[in-house]
Amino acid sequence: MIYHKCLCIVIFTLISTISSHGTESSDDVIQRLMHLENVVGGLVRDRDDSDRRLQEVEASARQHKSHLENEMANVQSELSTLQQKYQDLARQLETSSSKSVRSTSEAKFAFSASLSNRMSKFNRDEKIIMDNVLTNDGNGYDPLTGVFTCHVPGTYVFHVTIQVEDGHSFGAEIVKNGQEIAWVLAEPMRSRASASTSVIVNLAIGDTVFVRSDGYFDQQSASIDDQFTSFSGFLIEVGEWISFGSG
Repeated sequence: MIYHKCLCIVIFTLISTISSHGTESSDDVIQRLMHLENVVGGLVRDRDDSDRRLQEVEASARQHKSHLENEMANVQSELSTLQQKYQDLARQLETSSSKSVRSTSEAKFAFSASLSNRMSKFNRDEKIIMDNVLTNDGNGYDPLTGVFTCHVPGTYVFHVTIQVEDGHSFGAEIVKNGQEIAWVLAEPMRSRASASTSVIVNLAIGDTVFVRSDGYFDQQSASIDDQFTSFSGFLIEVGEWISFGSG
Protein backbone atom coordinates (compact mmCIF):
# COMPACT_ATOMS: atom_id res chain seq x y z
CA MET A 1 0.00 0.00 0.00
CA ILE A 2 2.79 2.40 0.93
CA TYR A 3 4.73 1.43 -2.17
CA HIS A 4 1.77 2.17 -4.40
CA LYS A 5 1.30 5.54 -2.79
CA CYS A 6 4.98 6.33 -3.26
CA LEU A 7 4.79 5.29 -6.90
CA CYS A 8 1.85 7.62 -7.44
CA ILE A 9 3.80 10.41 -5.82
CA VAL A 10 6.76 9.75 -8.15
CA ILE A 11 4.55 9.80 -11.24
CA PHE A 12 2.75 12.93 -10.05
CA THR A 13 6.04 14.61 -9.28
CA LEU A 14 7.44 13.58 -12.64
CA ILE A 15 4.48 15.07 -14.49
CA SER A 16 4.65 18.23 -12.43
CA THR A 17 8.37 18.54 -13.05
CA ILE A 18 8.03 18.10 -16.79
CA SER A 19 5.11 20.56 -16.95
CA SER A 20 6.67 23.30 -14.84
CA HIS A 21 10.22 22.93 -16.10
CA GLY A 22 9.77 22.33 -19.75
CA THR A 23 13.00 24.15 -20.48
CA GLU A 24 14.96 22.14 -17.87
CA SER A 25 17.52 19.77 -19.24
CA SER A 26 17.00 16.04 -19.22
CA ASP A 27 19.91 15.66 -16.77
CA ASP A 28 18.07 17.79 -14.21
CA VAL A 29 14.94 15.75 -14.66
CA ILE A 30 16.84 12.54 -14.26
CA GLN A 31 18.50 13.87 -11.13
CA ARG A 32 15.17 14.81 -9.65
CA LEU A 33 13.76 11.43 -10.54
CA MET A 34 16.69 9.69 -8.88
CA HIS A 35 16.14 11.76 -5.77
CA LEU A 36 12.50 10.83 -5.70
CA GLU A 37 13.42 7.22 -6.28
CA ASN A 38 15.73 7.36 -3.26
CA VAL A 39 12.92 8.86 -1.19
CA VAL A 40 10.55 6.12 -2.32
CA GLY A 41 13.21 3.48 -1.64
CA GLY A 42 13.68 4.83 1.86
CA LEU A 43 9.93 4.70 2.47
CA VAL A 44 9.82 1.12 1.21
CA ARG A 45 12.71 0.17 3.48
CA ASP A 46 10.91 1.81 6.37
CA ARG A 47 7.85 -0.22 5.50
CA ASP A 48 9.86 -3.42 5.36
CA ASP A 49 11.48 -2.60 8.71
CA SER A 50 8.06 -1.94 10.20
CA ASP A 51 6.74 -5.24 8.85
CA ARG A 52 9.76 -7.08 10.20
CA ARG A 53 9.40 -5.51 13.64
CA LEU A 54 5.68 -6.30 13.60
CA GLN A 55 6.43 -9.92 12.76
CA GLU A 56 9.01 -10.05 15.55
CA VAL A 57 6.48 -8.62 18.00
CA GLU A 58 3.86 -11.14 16.87
CA ALA A 59 6.35 -14.00 17.17
CA SER A 60 7.34 -12.82 20.66
CA ALA A 61 3.67 -12.52 21.62
CA ARG A 62 3.01 -16.07 20.40
CA GLN A 63 6.03 -17.33 22.35
CA HIS A 64 4.87 -15.59 25.53
CA LYS A 65 1.37 -16.94 24.99
CA SER A 66 2.72 -20.48 24.62
CA HIS A 67 4.88 -20.01 27.72
CA LEU A 68 1.91 -18.73 29.73
CA GLU A 69 -0.24 -21.62 28.54
CA ASN A 70 2.47 -24.08 29.65
CA GLU A 71 2.76 -22.32 33.01
CA MET A 72 -1.01 -22.48 33.42
CA ALA A 73 -1.02 -26.19 32.61
CA ASN A 74 1.76 -26.78 35.16
CA VAL A 75 -0.13 -24.78 37.80
CA GLN A 76 -3.31 -26.75 37.13
CA SER A 77 -1.36 -30.02 37.38
CA GLU A 78 0.23 -28.96 40.66
CA LEU A 79 -3.16 -27.83 41.97
CA SER A 80 -4.66 -31.20 41.07
CA THR A 81 -1.77 -32.96 42.85
CA LEU A 82 -2.22 -30.79 45.94
CA GLN A 83 -5.95 -31.47 45.96
CA GLN A 84 -5.27 -35.22 45.80
CA LYS A 85 -2.74 -34.95 48.63
CA TYR A 86 -5.24 -32.94 50.68
CA GLN A 87 -7.92 -35.57 50.14
CA ASP A 88 -5.49 -38.36 51.09
CA LEU A 89 -4.43 -36.44 54.19
CA ALA A 90 -8.06 -35.80 55.14
CA ARG A 91 -8.79 -39.52 54.85
CA GLN A 92 -5.72 -40.35 56.93
CA LEU A 93 -6.76 -37.86 59.59
CA GLU A 94 -10.28 -39.26 59.60
CA THR A 95 -8.93 -42.80 59.96
CA SER A 96 -6.50 -41.71 62.66
CA SER A 97 -9.27 -39.87 64.50
CA SER A 98 -11.51 -42.92 64.26
CA LYS A 99 -8.75 -45.14 65.64
CA SER A 100 -8.05 -42.63 68.39
CA VAL A 101 -11.71 -42.50 69.40
CA ARG A 102 -11.87 -46.27 69.29
CA SER A 103 -8.74 -46.61 71.41
CA THR A 104 -10.09 -44.09 73.89
CA SER A 105 -13.38 -45.95 74.05
CA GLU A 106 -11.62 -49.27 74.58
CA ALA A 107 -9.31 -47.91 77.26
CA LYS A 108 -12.30 -46.97 79.41
CA PHE A 109 -13.13 -50.62 80.06
CA ALA A 110 -10.42 -51.94 82.37
CA PHE A 111 -10.26 -52.90 86.03
CA SER A 112 -7.83 -54.17 88.63
CA ALA A 113 -8.64 -55.19 92.20
CA SER A 114 -7.06 -57.13 95.06
CA LEU A 115 -8.04 -58.47 98.47
CA SER A 116 -8.09 -55.92 101.26
CA ASN A 117 -7.68 -58.62 103.94
CA ARG A 118 -6.30 -62.12 104.25
CA MET A 119 -9.01 -64.75 103.75
CA SER A 120 -9.40 -68.45 104.56
CA LYS A 121 -11.91 -71.30 104.87
CA PHE A 122 -13.41 -71.09 101.40
CA ASN A 123 -16.26 -73.35 100.40
CA ARG A 124 -16.40 -75.05 97.03
CA ASP A 125 -17.38 -72.66 94.18
CA GLU A 126 -17.31 -69.70 96.55
CA LYS A 127 -16.58 -66.34 94.92
CA ILE A 128 -13.31 -64.67 95.80
CA ILE A 129 -14.31 -61.03 96.07
CA MET A 130 -11.45 -58.64 95.33
CA ASP A 131 -12.76 -55.60 97.18
CA ASN A 132 -9.71 -53.29 97.01
CA VAL A 133 -10.20 -51.57 93.65
CA LEU A 134 -7.21 -49.93 91.99
CA THR A 135 -8.75 -49.24 88.58
CA ASN A 136 -12.32 -49.51 87.36
CA ASP A 137 -12.60 -47.60 84.08
CA GLY A 138 -16.10 -48.04 82.71
CA ASN A 139 -17.42 -49.30 86.07
CA GLY A 140 -17.74 -52.84 84.76
CA TYR A 141 -16.40 -54.41 87.97
CA ASP A 142 -18.47 -54.59 91.16
CA PRO A 143 -16.23 -54.77 94.27
CA LEU A 144 -19.22 -55.80 96.40
CA THR A 145 -19.86 -58.99 94.42
CA GLY A 146 -16.49 -59.52 92.72
CA VAL A 147 -18.25 -59.77 89.33
CA PHE A 148 -17.28 -58.04 86.09
CA THR A 149 -20.29 -57.34 83.82
CA CYS A 150 -19.68 -56.64 80.13
CA HIS A 151 -21.10 -53.31 78.86
CA VAL A 152 -19.25 -53.22 75.54
CA PRO A 153 -19.02 -56.37 73.40
CA GLY A 154 -15.56 -57.41 72.33
CA THR A 155 -12.45 -59.39 73.16
CA TYR A 156 -11.18 -59.16 76.75
CA VAL A 157 -8.16 -60.32 78.73
CA PHE A 158 -8.60 -61.49 82.34
CA HIS A 159 -5.80 -62.25 84.77
CA VAL A 160 -5.83 -63.71 88.30
CA THR A 161 -3.02 -64.18 90.81
CA ILE A 162 -3.39 -66.23 94.00
CA GLN A 163 -0.87 -66.31 96.87
CA VAL A 164 -1.33 -69.00 99.51
CA GLU A 165 0.09 -69.27 103.03
CA ASP A 166 0.43 -72.03 105.67
CA GLY A 167 1.66 -74.70 103.26
CA HIS A 168 -1.79 -75.61 101.94
CA SER A 169 -2.74 -75.84 98.25
CA PHE A 170 -5.43 -73.61 96.84
CA GLY A 171 -7.15 -73.77 93.47
CA ALA A 172 -9.23 -71.04 91.78
CA GLU A 173 -11.13 -70.60 88.53
CA ILE A 174 -12.02 -67.76 86.21
CA VAL A 175 -15.69 -68.20 85.41
CA LYS A 176 -17.73 -66.79 82.53
CA ASN A 177 -21.51 -66.97 82.85
CA GLY A 178 -21.15 -69.82 85.36
CA GLN A 179 -18.74 -71.85 83.20
CA GLU A 180 -15.06 -72.30 84.09
CA ILE A 181 -12.75 -70.89 81.41
CA ALA A 182 -9.35 -70.83 83.21
CA TRP A 183 -7.74 -72.41 86.25
CA VAL A 184 -4.92 -71.60 88.65
CA LEU A 185 -3.34 -73.70 91.40
CA ALA A 186 -0.95 -72.49 94.10
CA GLU A 187 0.94 -75.28 95.87
CA PRO A 188 3.43 -74.00 98.47
CA MET A 189 6.35 -76.29 99.12
CA ARG A 190 6.95 -74.55 102.42
CA SER A 191 5.08 -71.53 103.75
CA ARG A 192 3.98 -69.48 100.71
CA ALA A 193 3.41 -69.88 96.98
CA SER A 194 1.76 -67.84 94.27
CA ALA A 195 0.34 -68.78 90.90
CA SER A 196 -1.20 -66.83 88.05
CA THR A 197 -3.18 -67.44 84.90
CA SER A 198 -4.65 -65.36 82.08
CA VAL A 199 -7.36 -65.95 79.52
CA ILE A 200 -8.58 -64.17 76.39
CA VAL A 201 -12.31 -64.44 75.84
CA ASN A 202 -15.05 -62.87 73.70
CA LEU A 203 -17.87 -61.25 75.65
CA ALA A 204 -21.31 -59.99 74.69
CA ILE A 205 -23.25 -57.33 76.55
CA GLY A 206 -24.47 -58.73 79.88
CA ASP A 207 -21.87 -61.54 80.13
CA THR A 208 -20.30 -61.90 83.58
CA VAL A 209 -16.82 -62.94 84.68
CA PHE A 210 -15.58 -63.61 88.22
CA VAL A 211 -13.13 -65.72 90.27
CA ARG A 212 -14.10 -68.56 92.61
CA SER A 213 -12.49 -71.39 94.55
CA ASP A 214 -12.65 -74.77 92.85
CA GLY A 215 -13.08 -76.86 96.04
CA TYR A 216 -10.76 -79.69 95.08
CA PHE A 217 -7.81 -78.76 97.30
CA ASP A 218 -7.20 -77.54 100.85
CA GLN A 219 -9.73 -74.72 100.58
CA GLN A 220 -10.82 -74.96 104.18
CA SER A 221 -7.29 -74.96 105.58
CA ALA A 222 -5.52 -72.60 103.16
CA SER A 223 -5.26 -68.83 103.59
CA ILE A 224 -4.80 -66.46 100.66
CA ASP A 225 -2.85 -63.23 101.14
CA ASP A 226 -4.26 -59.79 100.68
CA GLN A 227 -2.62 -57.46 98.10
CA PHE A 228 -0.77 -60.39 96.50
CA THR A 229 -4.08 -61.90 95.38
CA SER A 230 -5.63 -59.94 92.53
CA PHE A 231 -8.10 -60.02 89.64
CA SER A 232 -7.90 -57.75 86.59
CA GLY A 233 -9.26 -57.43 83.08
CA PHE A 234 -9.42 -55.09 80.11
CA LEU A 235 -10.92 -54.75 76.64
CA ILE A 236 -8.48 -55.24 73.75
CA GLU A 237 -10.83 -55.04 70.76
CA VAL A 238 -14.43 -54.01 70.23
CA GLY A 239 -16.57 -56.60 68.44
CA GLU A 240 -20.18 -57.61 68.11
CA TRP A 241 -20.52 -60.90 69.99
CA ILE A 242 -23.78 -62.70 70.73
CA SER A 243 -24.10 -64.54 74.02
CA PHE A 244 -25.54 -68.09 73.92
CA GLY A 245 -25.45 -68.54 77.67
CA SER A 246 -22.49 -70.19 79.37
CA GLY A 247 -19.15 -70.79 77.63
